Amino acid sequence: MIPGYADCPRRACIPIIRAAAEETGYTFHDTPQGIGAAVGTGLHAGARYALEEKQAGRAVSKNDAEERSVCNLRETIKTGVQWDPTTPEQNTAERQLRTLARSFVDEVAPAVTPVIIESRRRAKFLDGVTISGQPDVEEPGAISDWKAGSKLGSHHGQLGAYSLLKRGGEGGTLTRLSVWHLPRVPARKPYPGARRHDLDVNVCERAAWATIQHIIRDVRQFTETKDPWAFQANPGSMLCSYKYCRAFGTSWCELTAPRATVSGSVGIQ
Repeated sequence: MIPGYADCPRRACIPIIRAAAEETGYTFHDTPQGIGAAVGTGLHAGARYALEEKQAGRAVSKNDAEERSVCNLRETIKTGVQWDPTTPEQNTAERQLRTLARSFVDEVAPAVTPVIIESRRRAKFLDGVTISGQPDVEEPGAISDWKAGSKLGSHHGQLGAYSLLKRGGEGGTLTRLSVWHLPRVPARKPYPGARRHDLDVNVCERAAWATIQHIIRDVRQFTETKDPWAFQANPGSMLCSYKYCRAFGTSWCELTAPRATVSGSVGIQ
C-alpha cells in the first residue's frame, strides 16, 4: 500500500482501517476486479514456477510457465472481472499472458539468481506496529519485483520497504533494488520486451520510511478521533472513481459524495 498512499491516503488506508470505520458507521462498496491486476497475478504464477525450476537446477519449460499463468488467470476471473481497452475480453487476456510468460522465461529468468522466492517478511516498526511485505524474489545482495502494468509507475516506496524488512531481519545492506517491467500491450501492438529498472536503494528506503511514519501517524489520529480527515484525500488522483476506490461517493470521502445542486452564483470574500 505504500506507493498508493502517496497518491491518496484516504483511499489507500481503507484495507487497514475498514473494520474500525464501519463500526463507526461509515460504509464502503467493493470495487470490481480489474483485468490488469488479474494478468499481473497470472504472470506471478508463471514466474514463480520458472524460478523454482531454475533454483532446483531443472530446465524451465515455457509451455508449463504459460499454462500456470493462464490457469491462474482463469481461476482469478471466474467470479467476474472489469475489462479495459487494452484487454477487452478473455481470449486477448490469455494471449497477452502467454506472451508475458514466455518473455519472463526468455528474458527475466536467465538474469535472476533466486535465493528466496515470494516469501513474506514481517518486522516490528515502532511501538505496536508490524510491517509486512512479500518480494517477488530475493537475490544475492538484491531484490527484484515484476510489474505487468500497461505503464510503469513509481515503486520506490514498495521496494524500499522490502529492503528495510530484509535489513531489519538479517542485517546488511542491499546493493540493488530492481523492477522488471513486462508491459501488457494491446493485441494490435508488438510486445516491446521486458526491461529492468534499477532503483537507488537509499532513496527507496527513505521513501518507504517516511511513508510508513505518515501511515502510523494518520491511523493513530483516526483511532483517536474517528474523523476521516485524519487521512488526506486527493480528488485529482487518476484513480479517483467508483471503479478504483471503495470510498468514492460515500460519506468516508465527502469530496466525492453526492451534493445538492446550488442555483445561482456563490461569492467568496
